[in-house]
Amino acid sequence: MLRIGPGEVQAAIDAEDGVRVEGAAPGARVEVRAELELCGQEWSCTGEYVADASGRVDTATDPSVGGDYRGVDAFGLYWSAGAAGFYEWSLLTPMQVAVTATSDGQTVETRWERRWLGEGATYRDVEEEGVVGRLFLPPDPQDAPALVILAGSQGGLGGPSAAALLTGHGIAALALAHWRYPGTPDRLRDIPIEVVGRGCDWLRRQPGVADRRPTVLGISRGGELALLAGAYLPEQVGHVVSDVGSGVPWGALGPGTDVNETAWTFRGEPVAQIYEDEEDPDRILDFPEWVTRTEIPVERCSGRVLLLSGDDDQVWSSTRLSEIARQRAMRYGAGDRVEHVVQPDAGHAAGAPPGYPVPEDVVAGSDGFSFSFGGSRAGNQAARRDAWRRLIDLVRA
Repeated sequence: MLRIGPGEVQAAIDAEDGVRVEGAAPGARVEVRAELELCGQEWSCTGEYVADASGRVDTATDPSVGGDYRGVDAFGLYWSAGAAGFYEWSLLTPMQVAVTATSDGQTVETRWERRWLGEGATYRDVEEEGVVGRLFLPPDPQDAPALVILAGSQGGLGGPSAAALLTGHGIAALALAHWRYPGTPDRLRDIPIEVVGRGCDWLRRQPGVADRRPTVLGISRGGELALLAGAYLPEQVGHVVSDVGSGVPWGALGPGTDVNETAWTFRGEPVAQIYEDEEDPDRILDFPEWVTRTEIPVERCSGRVLLLSGDDDQVWSSTRLSEIARQRAMRYGAGDRVEHVVQPDAGHAAGAPPGYPVPEDVVAGSDGFSFSFGGSRAGNQAARRDAWRRLIDLVRA
């Protein structure tokens, strides 16, 4: 009799446990279809497999030979479709999985959940001592390594989904808000870099959290801020991860702003930023004098710097922008501490946690504006798995 179930009951969304089928005829073709729902998005994925001599299939070790993905990938039945829009990360509801397996006329169905937070992990909202965000703690933390996460051009909490999953790896994470969130400015304009330093100091004072400089991860425009914080606040910031970020600061963002108004300040003064032509933002990068004048001094960072980019980023030129930081580090004798990982066939979501699809062609706003994150489904998934491992290793270092 055909049977199907998860590799691990109540597994985390980033767990590489796969889907297991038993009771098929040896060598028989087995088709598996997964219907999934996560944080306001729904999708389906299929895979086709060949049962082993015992009539078993384990997607963590057995390749898909048809359907929506090919090869061995424990996450294949979770990510290999395209999401149509943004997830509502504030919900952090478990992934709902409904799976059907079919082989030689037999069909079996079952359901399970995949979780953001493991048993014993906790989170709470924070608004104290100039720090606004959400704190995620692993079960019974003891000297837990710490991470501060910064959002990008969407604003709000910094990567709450990543922060939640990282508790399963023993990491304490602060999803920090610096704009477009209650208690913060509604525009990315004149944002003090010091907000990151306050978040780092506050996080390392929490019970169970390691009393050392936290790692800071920034996403997109947040990656730009992470590099600035590492460079200007080296006594407060440890390692830095700039995920599809920029080695030069850009201008203001949000309702009623001009792109060449000040985005970031330090000690009350504007941070030098690159001039932006809204019709062709990359044009200014062809003028070395402008780039050199506004480069973020990454050589001042106290820890290691990891730059992540996708070579098919369709939101902005994250590979070119990140390479500016690496090249500066080389010129200033810090090349051994700054690494740039360019993910092939990946886009603007190259550094997102693995285990679910990234949005493809997204329609945003009431005017129906659409854009693409770039990269292929398989390319983005491979990039995300690699980036996730690198991030965890660096925070623990």
